Amino acid sequence: MRALGLCVSDTPNLNADRLLYRSYVISDKADFPDDPRYISRWRDYRVISDMSIYLPLIEDITIPSFIVPELNNSTAKAIVRRGWNRAFVRSSMKSLKYMFPESNTDLELPVWPEVSMDKLSSAYGQHITTMPPPYIIRQFMPEQVFLKEDRYWVLNHHAYHRSGNIPAVVVKAVERLKSLNSPYYVIDATPDFVVEVNPGVSSDPYPDNIPKYFPKWIKDEFGI
Repeated sequence: MRALGLCVSDTPNLNADRLLYRSYVISDKADFPDDPRYISRWRDYRVISDMSIYLPLIEDITIPSFIVPELNNSTAKAIVRRGWNRAFVRSSMKSLKYMFPESNTDLELPVWPEVSMDKLSSAYGQHITTMPPPYIIRQFMPEQVFLKEDRYWVLNHHAYHRSGNIPAVVVKAVERLKSLNSPYYVIDATPDFVVEVNPGVSSDPYPDNIPKYFPKWIKDEFGI
């Protein structure tokens, strides 16, 4: 990124005209950087990081999901009414992982009914500052469903991928998410459905994206 003229630092550079935030998930406005040079401000960041906000816009092209204000027996009954055998339970901001060996997944995910609703409620309650309600209940999908999942970068409502190919489902999601008016985010999707949307992610499953493609996309869209 530096070779293409972009400044990369773990603190804002005083000489930079504009800044782009790429780091861990922020759930509290007080923790978001207040430097006015940031391309994405708190409002832009929040609407694309909170699934309870963006889910209604893409609910028919993502994993079957519904939103609840709390986790209790009524939540479990709502899962059963939908005919789901298992459900992935997350906060609207992010999910707990590596905590529930009883879920029989490699990542020890928060999956009901292996993990009881009481235990899920207690676990998320212990992290309520970073993973506040509401909660998103998603139909559990087997691992093989995600084998074709990939990351698509969205800058100024234009989707990018290292291959140059953007699946129709991603095009549709970008068009619907325009109403949130966030200048920078990513969409994780298979060719058939959107998995989730994230702002400012620092990780990437394909290391070549960052040095070879991402800098050029930034320069093209933002003139940095």
